[in-house]
Amino acid sequence: MRKAVYILILLFVFTGVNAQQTPQYTQNRLNYFSINPAMAGIKKCIDLKMGYRRQWVGFEGAPRTTFATVSTRLKIKKKVSPYSHHGVGVKVESDALGLTSNTKLHLAYAYHFKLGRESSASAGLFAGIEQFRFNVSRANAWQAPDPAIATNATVIIWPDVSPGIFVHNKKWFGGFSIRQLLGNRIRDYGTGTNQLRRHFELLGGAKIESSESVSIIPSAMFRFTFLSMPSIDLNLMFDFENRA
Repeated sequence: MRKAVYILILLFVFTGVNAQQTPQYTQNRLNYFSINPAMAGIKKCIDLKMGYRRQWVGFEGAPRTTFATVSTRLKIKKKVSPYSHHGVGVKVESDALGLTSNTKLHLAYAYHFKLGRESSASAGLFAGIEQFRFNVSRANAWQAPDPAIATNATVIIWPDVSPGIFVHNKKWFGGFSIRQLLGNRIRDYGTGTNQLRRHFELLGGAKIESSESVSIIPSAMFRFTFLSMPSIDLNLMFDFENRA
């Protein structure tokens, strides 16, 4: 009975991971650009960030995520409005789980503009390619040949597009993005058809001044797809003399 319980738990965990299909980050507040292209060029400097995440330490084939992003503003003399500017960026992600791995390369563009006297908004787009790889050499089938295991289509490449919007002022901020907008179908992997699910991500937060030099910044991110359980991430940061 105890073994059966362990098997059920593992099946539940792996089912949840398969439903995600996109890299997950625990510290979203530190790199919103990785999930929302509208953040490209929001800072006046060149913003370069790298990260690595490993889950389920001690398990063979445990999830591993690596990313690198860079974004900056474009210096364009001719502008639609004196309060507008353009942003560009590049994002590279690698997500590995068991025998499979996903590598993504995206270029980003964002247009920033004023929204009233105190607020600003931006709209952006990620456009790039995604590569899916299945390591057949490491697969051990109980009964060979196994039709559920691809034998000739171990590398698949398809286009990917992800839009996003972001609104902010000195007191609050919010954004919305959609990953894997195209919902591509992978028809030549295994025996069936695998479809990439669209991931909707809604974020919001506020900046609360507790003193002249210290501010509290609570934020939340809500993720959901149409066929899996939603999730929410809560973050809390302290801003000391505008250094958060």
